[in-house]
Amino acid sequence: MGLIPTVVSGLGAGPILTAVLLILFFATAAIVPGAITWGSALLAILALILGWRGLRDLERDEWLVLAGFAAYVAGGLLSLFNNSDWDTAAWRFEKYHPFLLAFPILGLLRTLRPVMTPLLLTGLLLASVGMVALALWQQIFLHYPRVGLGTGLNPNIFGYLAGLVALVLLMAGLALKQHWSARAGWILGAAVALYAAFATGSRGVLLAFLGAVVATAVLWLLHNRRKPVEMLYSLGVVLLLLAAVLWGMSHSEFWQAHWQRLLDEPQRFLDGDYQYTSVAARATMLLAAWQIWLSNPWLGTGLGDAQNDFDVLMAAGELPQVAGASNHIFHNIFADALATTGLIGTLLMLVAQFALPAWFFWLKLRSAERGSAASFAALAGLAVVLSNFLFGLTNSWLYLRSLPFVLIVMLMLMVIASPGFSPGRSSSSS
Repeated sequence: MGLIPTVVSGLGAGPILTAVLLILFFATAAIVPGAITWGSALLAILALILGWRGLRDLERDEWLVLAGFAAYVAGGLLSLFNNSDWDTAAWRFEKYHPFLLAFPILGLLRTLRPVMTPLLLTGLLLASVGMVALALWQQIFLHYPRVGLGTGLNPNIFGYLAGLVALVLLMAGLALKQHWSARAGWILGAAVALYAAFATGSRGVLLAFLGAVVATAVLWLLHNRRKPVEMLYSLGVVLLLLAAVLWGMSHSEFWQAHWQRLLDEPQRFLDGDYQYTSVAARATMLLAAWQIWLSNPWLGTGLGDAQNDFDVLMAAGELPQVAGASNHIFHNIFADALATTGLIGTLLMLVAQFALPAWFFWLKLRSAERGSAASFAALAGLAVVLSNFLFGLTNSWLYLRSLPFVLIVMLMLMVIASPGFSPGRSSSSS
């Protein structure tokens, strides 16, 4: 790969240690319990020591994205004016601090600009291998119907991280101008990670992945409309991917039954059958979030009070009596933001988590040279933002321990896509 010699010969001790930490982080994050927390903590400590100098080189567009992160944190703080349960509020607010740590982490990552592309892709390839190994182990030897348990995450979140890895590797296969064998390698890595995501049985993960792939592919085809060979190649890869997913579902008894339950459960809920199901629990939480928001429209009920309000509504008979439903998280980041942080916090979330990053990566895609590392990073960044948005419809991923993984990938893509990024040997050393 040429990664380690390049790092050692051209960078200092701080960047070398950062590169090693990132490789270990990606290799273990989704398959070793606690690795996401401990790995991101070590990276944050290193960034707090060494990352501030790198902020001097940031462009205005990068500062705007970071400012959006800070505004998102401010929205969470404002909601505390209506808060009374401080224990739960402290637990939830722990999920906000990664966005403040993004400042020094981005500065630290800038020290790795010459090798950022192979570093990211190597790390994600290692992640894909670990994920599929865990998936096959749990399927073959443990006979789990849904893989991802026992990782310190859960099938939905394990699947989402696998889908995220597959997305970025797929975009490398589509957008990086490399030898056909390298492009095939990235696509193979994407397929391996996608199998791990598929094996979790998470419908939300699959819909987020496919939606992001289709939407990003349309953008990429528009970007390459004057290059028919690239258009045909990209279209062929995406259609082959969709065909493989559809074929897999059509030959899987689990997935056939899984989709049938999704069709049957809403009608059962509407008919008054409140037995616990995925749809019943989510519908109850959405109804609760709506009622909680109506009572506190501007600032929400506070980060810590949503569960208490949910229990009051349930006890008063104002919600369907679905046993086991909990709203520590509402399984929908938009409903979650409305209930806990109100209109102000929700608007700040939409701007910070979706609008500003999408704007950043779209600008970089338009200005990047086709086939360059910056072009790949911009396309992958758009795919990540789109996937985050779609997955947010079924899960409150902003409040889960998987968040540092998502944020670190996005920051690394920002570094590669930033103005003035010179890939050097990065596009060939992989």
